[in-house]
Amino acid sequence: MRDVNVNAGESGIQRLFVFDKFKLRLSPRLSLFAKRALDILLSLTALFVLVPLIFITSLVLLLIQGRPIFIAHSRIGRGGGMLPGLKFRTMVNNNEALLEKYLADNPAEEAEWAATRKLKNDPRITPFGAFLRKSSIDEIPQLVNVVLGHMSIVGPRPIVPSETVYYG
Repeated sequence: MRDVNVNAGESGIQRLFVFDKFKLRLSPRLSLFAKRALDILLSLTALFVLVPLIFITSLVLLLIQGRPIFIAHSRIGRGGGMLPGLKFRTMVNNNEALLEKYLADNPAEEAEWAATRKLKNDPRITPFGAFLRKSSIDEIPQLVNVVLGHMSIVGPRPIVPSETVYYG
């Protein structure tokens, strides 16, 4: 390692450490294998560590909201294929009907929904669901998607089909 001069084009790691004699270059196939192995290792480790939180969250959801505890929301994955994005359920069971009625009764909210596909005060989200979303606990089941190969820990977030117009 040598002293570092900060150049505009260098990444943060390159600015911290400059290795003159050691460069790790993996073939594309080996690189993909290493990334997949790391995805599996990290996901399984996280799931194992988070088992108590998953169990408690599932139990609370079952007692407060009933079934289903999990939802599999269709998302667009790599290459345009559909994948089931697993999450803890944070909304009421009849959320689509409730949204339709709410938007019909609230024109200002309908404009917000049309522009962003989100509502600041979404009536479909349960109080416990709001906590799960704010704390991102509702995303923990997606680690199962990573283990199954539907998603990766590092990479773009899969989007729902209705959001494709926002991403081009």
